[in-house]
Amino acid sequence: MDHPLGAVGPVRIVLTPDDFDARRAFYRDVIGLEVVEEFDGDEGILFRLAADTYLELLRPATATVAGLRFALHVADADAAHATVAAAGAASGPVEVMPWGHRSFTLTDPGGVHLTLFEPVGDDEP
Repeated sequence: MDHPLGAVGPVRIVLTPDDFDARRAFYRDVIGLEVVEEFDGDEGILFRLAADTYLELLRPATATVAGLRFALHVADADAAHATVAAAGAASGPVEVMPWGHRSFTLTDPGGVHLTLFEPVGDDEP
């Protein structure tokens, strides 16, 4: 059976820590994770955990959703939105983010935020 959202691409675990600088230093300097990208003048950082699995840290002022969330790369944000809506899940609208993703967020039954995103333009993790 095909997955209802289509092929899910890279997975991101996204944290919005109160002390961004301490967390960034920990994962970069202590743990030694590979830095894939730094966002918008020090507003966020993307680390590679494994093939197609990433840890993203965002400053609280940058994040649209605070705390912990998972972000799944989907091929078509509109189709994914239609799929979750047809299954009865409430979500926000598909929006174009300043960094070029088309995305929407919903909440799982345990309260964890899940963002489904489609990069627009460049292929990126």
